[in-house]
Amino acid sequence: MFRFVVGTIELVCAVMLLIPNRRFRFTGAAGLVLVLDGAVTTHIVNHDPITQSLAAPSHLLIATVIALAN
Repeated sequence: MFRFVVGTIELVCAVMLLIPNRRFRFTGAAGLVLVLDGAVTTHIVNHDPITQSLAAPSHLLIATVIALAN
């Protein structure tokens, strides 16, 4: 059930990245940073292998760069 909530938050934040207004892009990127921070933390707590947990930190880095650029 919670995966639908997280998926909806990610979708809304991704759409906000497409809006040309800098405030919307920053809010979308900051929302993604928060969600992806939870994903990275979950991978660390669960001791997942690096092959399964490589995507979350890389997306977190990209979202952080976008947030800082805006």
